[in-house]
Amino acid sequence: MIAIILFLGLAGEPNLKVLVEAIEHAENTPWSYPGGGLQFTTAAWGEETKLPYRYAKEKPHAKAIAVQRLERYARQLRARGIQPTPRLLGTVWNKGYTGALRIHRDGTHCEYGERVENLFHDLRKP
Repeated sequence: MIAIILFLGLAGEPNLKVLVEAIEHAENTPWSYPGGGLQFTTAAWGEETKLPYRYAKEKPHAKAIAVQRLERYARQLRARGIQPTPRLLGTVWNKGYTGALRIHRDGTHCEYGERVENLFHDLRKP
């Protein structure tokens, strides 16, 4: 039961810290690059925090802001009656909220979202 809660979170949704790890692996970018290992854009960073963009290259700051951003996306999806899955949240991270909704609505495929979902499941294995 505890393992299920750690994997899914309390509301049956993905553990966002694990999801951020999956996104980091999917991005496969050094933390020293602009946008850091999670590849934040200046616009995305600015939507979530007043911290200077250079902090996106610092893992603790970037991961905390990424969880915050994913929480916001998950709330927005739930408000539309859509379950925020690892694949869909990964797609939102890569394509933006509107782009991900279009992909979800049309039933089209997003390789990035699929990769994030697979990494998420791999990371949660004991």
